[in-house]
Amino acid sequence: MQFLLFLFFVTTQSFVFRSIKPKSVIENLRANDKYSYKDKLPYFGKNSRIGSWKEEGRPGFGKNSRISSWNGSWKEEGRPGFGKNSRIGSRKGSWNGFLALIRAQNILPTFFLSFTGAVIQKNLWSAHFVTSSLATLGILSSSMVFNDLFDMPIDKINHPNRPLINGDVSVKEALYYAASFVAITEYITHFMTPRMRSYVRFSLMGVILYTPVLKRIPLVKNIFCASLVSAALGFSGNTESFSPLLACAIQHIFAGSLHNELLLDIRDRQGDAQHGIATIPVLFGNKTALLLATHVLIINLLRLAYMLAWQKTLPLLLICLPMFRNIRTISLREYNRDVVVKASKDTSTPLFLSLLYFIILAHK
Repeated sequence: MQFLLFLFFVTTQSFVFRSIKPKSVIENLRANDKYSYKDKLPYFGKNSRIGSWKEEGRPGFGKNSRISSWNGSWKEEGRPGFGKNSRIGSRKGSWNGFLALIRAQNILPTFFLSFTGAVIQKNLWSAHFVTSSLATLGILSSSMVFNDLFDMPIDKINHPNRPLINGDVSVKEALYYAASFVAITEYITHFMTPRMRSYVRFSLMGVILYTPVLKRIPLVKNIFCASLVSAALGFSGNTESFSPLLACAIQHIFAGSLHNELLLDIRDRQGDAQHGIATIPVLFGNKTALLLATHVLIINLLRLAYMLAWQKTLPLLLICLPMFRNIRTISLREYNRDVVVKASKDTSTPLFLSLLYFIILAHK
């Protein structure tokens, strides 16, 4: 626990100190200071600021003043007020920013991974399933926050609509969310066995070190992400040993996730190249990355045919056909970014259907 807290502190502090530039901040504030005192106006009287701020659109007590009507004038500049679109009156924007920060759309798929692992191992109605599922969601959420914090310069190019870039979430808020997820996940480990506790802590350390360290190593970052996703299956279904069917499911989800990670690298090639991140597309080109993603799927299916018998693997091949079709489309459209984005999103459906198929096999 102490080591995790120390690691989190060092990582976050290094991020903060690298991102703060006091001189530039002060210069920007001075340049944008709308309410400077260079006019040397008196504070009382006909032409004073208090008496006639409303003429300059400044706070006052008149009909058009900010103090008397925050909803009418502050709203126009996006400042706090009590109107429909104000921040004080409605925290909807902040809540949406939080959901976007942790990528809330991934919560249900992640839970379904945990559910599938527990069903295959017949470990569903147990305290371990509950704690492991909650810990998995905590690791997932913290990883998304840490990734966005460290990737802010890159996201300005690759993902300008991310909440830390468009201002929906501040850096201070993101650090608070990350610390909360780490602390909650660490607390959950107290209800686990020592071996499971070590797995969770190892995952948290990997998540914290992912962007500043692992992401800089070609292919290692792809393997780490795919391992983290597929580990949710084994983590929730873990007993003393994995069943052969659970091992096959973990391998299949690992291959599908690795395939998707390579597609994401193709999508982000421009921003990664500008910031010196050595991914497979940056080093060897999009064609090599797509070829590698294709072989990951083929090797996975061949291994499953050996482990499960080809009769049981044939449905998985049919389920994965859309992924192969998308690979061909990407190649024909010359790696168009929109096509790659669509192909990446379309991997979710085959993987979901594959999990359902493994659940059916577990009950035969």
